[in-house]
Amino acid sequence: MTVITIVIAGFFIGSMWCVAYYPYTLINFYDFSKVFIFLAVIGFLLPLRFYTKWFHFTKYEAFMFNLMGVAPFVCGSLLLLNYYFYTTTFTHFYFIEEYFIEEQRTISTLGIEAERNLITGKYKIIGLSYPNEHDFLQYNFYEIEIREGILGFKTVSRDLNVALPEEK
Repeated sequence: MTVITIVIAGFFIGSMWCVAYYPYTLINFYDFSKVFIFLAVIGFLLPLRFYTKWFHFTKYEAFMFNLMGVAPFVCGSLLLLNYYFYTTTFTHFYFIEEYFIEEQRTISTLGIEAERNLITGKYKIIGLSYPNEHDFLQYNFYEIEIREGILGFKTVSRDLNVALPEEK
């Protein structure tokens, strides 16, 4: 019963960390899913007899332990470490343009690659691009601080939606 409590606590703590730090990490959802699945599968490298010996788990319980306990907690911990421990910081410039086509709002970005969350509608930075000098004369750019995390993923210090105009 203690191990199940630890699994549930690991699930909730790790899930909260994933939800809190994923939007500020420059990684797309596909790559994040691959890391999560890798962390869930890596626990199966231990033979099942160790699970039955240490925790008295069946095969199904060992699967749930890795998928719901280990993967979210380790993935959330890695995002947390990458966000708070970084090597260098630099300022990056980006431009956001909003236009309407047939009464549908469209966002165009210059200097960043962004993906939209289908549930919340917020935009998340997944990559950086570097505009040329001519674009700096043409547009009024925003600044954002980018940090190079210790695990190799870049993080941003604030939300991208600060620069977006309110939806009408």
